[in-house]
Amino acid sequence: MGERIVQALIVLIGVPAVLVGYVAVVEWLLRFVPERSRPRARPWLWLGPAFFFLLVFLVYPALNTMYLSLRNRDGSEFVGLQNYVYAFTNRDMLFALRNNLLWVIFFPLFAVTLGLLLAVLTDRVR
Repeated sequence: MGERIVQALIVLIGVPAVLVGYVAVVEWLLRFVPERSRPRARPWLWLGPAFFFLLVFLVYPALNTMYLSLRNRDGSEFVGLQNYVYAFTNRDMLFALRNNLLWVIFFPLFAVTLGLLLAVLTDRVR
């Protein structure tokens, strides 16, 4: 229990401290940029961490997944499109793909549509 409290304190104090530190460093770095270029440099300094995390947590895993999908199950041998041929010709895989499509695309679309419809109808009741 005590370890969790320490972790919570580190997060509650550490995350804001890192953010304040980043703001201070960015503003300090902007003092060295010529006055005329500051309006162009400031957005890139603020977007830099977002682009970095986008690359690290979305782009790299997506590219790595594509690479691994062209290899056998333990990753030791290149098999090309053989995995995709299996996925789109095997009956069980097609059933699983259909279920995934329903859960990822159609059910959220249905829920959002129903929610928006209810919101519009509720708003018009007044």
